[in-house]
Amino acid sequence: MVLLDFWATWCTPCLAEVPNIKKAVDRFGKDGRFVVVGISLDTSERSVKAMVERFGMNWPNLVLGPAEENPVAKRYGVSGIPAMFLIDADGKVVARDLRGEALQTELAKRLEPAATEQTAALE
Repeated sequence: MVLLDFWATWCTPCLAEVPNIKKAVDRFGKDGRFVVVGISLDTSERSVKAMVERFGMNWPNLVLGPAEENPVAKRYGVSGIPAMFLIDADGKVVARDLRGEALQTELAKRLEPAATEQTAALE
């Protein structure tokens, strides 16, 4: 699973999601079944690099410029940020804009099927 995270250094709600994304990477990213790719809508690589270091964003972050000029943002129809797209192994967008605990819940549902089945059996 890949999480495409469209963000910018000046976007306070985007930066507020960083701890949630880090938690998801720590929980689900160790075995390679889940990765994050950040797509910054900034124009300054220097400011993005500084923010990535400051917030400990230990996943790839690309600086592709404003949404209206950014080919990836155009492809996904991004008109506002934060914008997140969860993509499965077949390249299909299976969820979007999973903020806070919603990201953890969706990843657990998709990546921990045994745990989900056990929970359902108990209910």
